[in-house]
Amino acid sequence: MARDPEIEGIFTIADDAMQGLWALHMYLKASTEIADGQNIVPHLPENVFQMTHHWQRFYDRNELVEAIRDSSIELLLGRASLISLVAISEAAMSGIRDRP
Repeated sequence: MARDPEIEGIFTIADDAMQGLWALHMYLKASTEIADGQNIVPHLPENVFQMTHHWQRFYDRNELVEAIRDSSIELLLGRASLISLVAISEAAMSGIRDRP
């Protein structure tokens, strides 16, 4: 039986997205392991960052760096990756379900 090119395309897109997510996860994990927190601070916005056009979040960039370094970066990255994997899977399944 021949492969359905539309379904194959949906799986290819999902696979590419998952591979890219894995690569980003590993890159960020490695980067945080070798980075010195004090070298990161000057590259963060001062005092406030824009969440949306109308929503600003006030914070202390030194506290942010310390909080992330004190927590398990693997847990934070894993949580973000899991949410992204769910979105990728949901999009793929919706594409398969909705195809003609």
